[in-house]
Amino acid sequence: MGSGIYEMGCSVFDEVKSLGFILSTTRTPEQTLIGTFWNGNIQDFWNEIAQTAALRHHLNLAQSARLFALLNICRYHDCPL
Repeated sequence: MGSGIYEMGCSVFDEVKSLGFILSTTRTPEQTLIGTFWNGNIQDFWNEIAQTAALRHHLNLAQSARLFALLNICRYHDCPL
C-alpha cells in the first residue's frame, strides 16, 4: 500500500508473530520464561500456592475451605486479609 503506518504495523505484527511461535528462534530465554508464566491462568497459580500452604501447614478441611474462600473472594474484591 505504501503507507508508512501500514508498513510499520506489518513490521510490528511480524515481530509479535515471530516471538509467539512455539519454537521461536527470535525469542530470548527470558521472553520464553515470561511467556510460559503468563500463558497459564494466574488464578490457578494462586490456588496452587494456597494448596501448597494448606498441605505444608496441615490444615484440616474447614481451614482449607476458609483459606480458598478468602483467597478467591479477595481476588475479585478490594479486601484486606
